[in-house]
Amino acid sequence: MRVIGWIFIIIGIFSAFSLPILGLPEIIIGAILISIGRKGKDRRLAKKARKLRYKAEKARMEGDYDRAKELELKAKKYD
Repeated sequence: MRVIGWIFIIIGIFSAFSLPILGLPEIIIGAILISIGRKGKDRRLAKKARKLRYKAEKARMEGDYDRAKELELKAKKYD
């Protein structure tokens, strides 16, 4: 999504010089696509962190505290 958004912005900038009516909506669409793409990436990272925290808690319940600590450190990387 982000790549397509950047393409729309670049094309919009170049077409804004010749046809401003078509260039401005392309720039706006590009900005929206970049924003949506970033939110999707943030959600993926948050999901990964939740999964690792769940595994850490499960390891703690089984008594494997060293593994739980490692998983917590990995989860902090994604926050």
